[in-house]
Amino acid sequence: MSNSPDPARSRFLILTVMRFAAAILVMLGILLAYDRVSWVDPAISAPLGYVLIAVGIADLLLVVPMLARRWRSEGSEPKP
Repeated sequence: MSNSPDPARSRFLILTVMRFAAAILVMLGILLAYDRVSWVDPAISAPLGYVLIAVGIADLLLVVPMLARRWRSEGSEPKP
């Protein structure tokens, strides 16, 4: 048995962390958009919230699938 880490396990962990971070960005963006966070200036709260929501959704819908497609193992083509 070799001591080198399994690349599939590392990639799975990275994708999972990215999904979790994107979900947190969306939730934080919603809190900011509805002005539920007191430590942010209300003048920039809503615009910042909308930006965080957009970045989180883009991360979930674009970046994570793009990485998953790029990291797909040889011979594991999706079934039609």
